[in-house]
Amino acid sequence: MEPQAADFYEWASIEPVVGIAAEIARRLELSALGRSSMRRIRTTPEYATLLELGEVGISIALGRLNGQSRPLWLAFLRDAVHDRPAEGTETIDEAAAAWRDWGRRTGHLA
Repeated sequence: MEPQAADFYEWASIEPVVGIAAEIARRLELSALGRSSMRRIRTTPEYATLLELGEVGISIALGRLNGQSRPLWLAFLRDAVHDRPAEGTETIDEAAAAWRDWGRRTGHLA
């Protein structure tokens, strides 16, 4: 019987992936500086890679909601997640708080 992908994930460490994702997130923040168009930011390789990382990308974005790039990460979360915990909020602070609460409820944030 051939090994399945799930078998690999049982013993593989996620730590190197998280480290790489954090570096990709840092580069995305740098490339987004001075850009006002989310449309262009969404076309960057960094943005696409974080989306492809799924749960890891979501956790990285949630962890960065306290920084200066909150609008970037709020937009990313809206693209990456089907839930809309920030719907109806009026400020960036409220939206970030709603997403952090969602992250704690879903196990993406401690």
